[in-house]
Amino acid sequence: MAVILFYVKDIPQNMQKTLFVTVLLLSCSAVWAQQTKLKAELVKVFNDHTNVEYVTFNEKGSQIASGGQDNLIQINDLYNTTPTNNVLKGHTGLINDLKFINNDKQLLSASNDGTLKLWDIATQKELKSYANAPSYSLFKENYFLAVSPNQQFAYFGGKNAKVNKVDLNSVNITPKVVFASGFHITCGITTPDQKYLAIGCGKDIQLMNLTTEKIDYKVTYPNGFINDIQFSKNGKLMAAWSEGDGTIQFWEYPSLKPAGSIAAGYKSYCHIDFSKDDRWIASANKGNNFCIWDVATRKLLLEMPYHKAPITTLQFSPDGTHLLVGSHDGSVTLWKITTEEIQAPPAPPTPPAPPVVIAAPPKPVPIPAPVVKQPTTNVVTKSTIKVANQDVILDVWDDEQEDGDVLSLVLNDQPLLENYKLIKLRKSIKIHLEAGITNLLIMHAIDLGKTPPNTAALSIYDGKRTRLVRLSSDFKDSQAIGIVYDPNAK
Repeated sequence: MAVILFYVKDIPQNMQKTLFVTVLLLSCSAVWAQQTKLKAELVKVFNDHTNVEYVTFNEKGSQIASGGQDNLIQINDLYNTTPTNNVLKGHTGLINDLKFINNDKQLLSASNDGTLKLWDIATQKELKSYANAPSYSLFKENYFLAVSPNQQFAYFGGKNAKVNKVDLNSVNITPKVVFASGFHITCGITTPDQKYLAIGCGKDIQLMNLTTEKIDYKVTYPNGFINDIQFSKNGKLMAAWSEGDGTIQFWEYPSLKPAGSIAAGYKSYCHIDFSKDDRWIASANKGNNFCIWDVATRKLLLEMPYHKAPITTLQFSPDGTHLLVGSHDGSVTLWKITTEEIQAPPAPPTPPAPPVVIAAPPKPVPIPAPVVKQPTTNVVTKSTIKVANQDVILDVWDDEQEDGDVLSLVLNDQPLLENYKLIKLRKSIKIHLEAGITNLLIMHAIDLGKTPPNTAALSIYDGKRTRLVRLSSDFKDSQAIGIVYDPNAK
């Protein structure tokens, strides 16, 4: 809604009412012009399963994969008028998760039979099988899979309350346990900044650092049981479906500050997905209907009845124009999603009004910018490290008790951070190093907080490995580290 401000000084009182009505009409017209509604048009129906548990698009949006309680994986070409009937057979339990990898040439699948399988799509052959737990285990079900940003590693887990990691390029098929919980793992997804694996276990979402394989952060949703986690495409929101109370809960990312919720359905499991432009989020589990919600206003934009049994899985196409839906009625449906403008009602005629003299607002008085004084201290170089890349990522955070420390970071006399209040949440900075010299990174103390001196943890990631260092500074001495670019550094 547009807000129009007038200075009404010197306007006669009998004219102010006319002026207010005119502005109100203009504002209402602006609101109507912005309103839209969504429409869903059924494009295709695939009746390939008994009960559908998971659906997904490939990266190009040209194929879909679906898995169900019949233990089968179906792959369909959306642009082929003749059914392809590509069926991947090998699992002995229902299919919980699917993901295309390696330029859509391969597919990963997670199943209740306790395995993660890698398939060649062209030949429909099983290439590898990884065990989530021994075949005799009572808690072997594999509920999710996630892939590292470079698609070298796969993470999977489930009822055995562990997250396993395997190297997809290695002949070794024995997984490594990288996380263990007191509750079974329901879902997992890598974060858009490629730093963490977000893991759903019970009421908690835990963020495991992909480099250190340690849990850095945790959020708890006390009223629910986390069943699915998704991130907005711009990386600013984390959303989770809670089957405990049928809500979509939002957090800001990376601050993890709560950002509201949507009472979206019934108390049962389902998946959620953001649209390509992050305007909408889709959910199911509202009877046999799927829903699309406005992310900004949290309002329902579309509720579509069609299926004859609960919907458990859905996904937007890569271009954001279609929605893929899977149901326990055994069918997979493809819907085209379009918007339609709601036309504004005709505005009543504007009452005539005499000319209005609008007084100019007073000129703002310029306020001089504060002068930041550069600390003058003795610089003490703590150590010198070598990195294999000129472009590195520097993280800085407080790994002890937050007590109000304020600091500045300077690299080769150029400021990276000025008057920064140190907190436990990591602050990431991309920096470029000069070749042939020792790049000097200095930490200056600006405010010592409650407990001097200022102490900060820093990590430097060069694409191959992470180096950790702690710097301590006060008003007398400023600690520093030297960083040397060496392409042969190990």
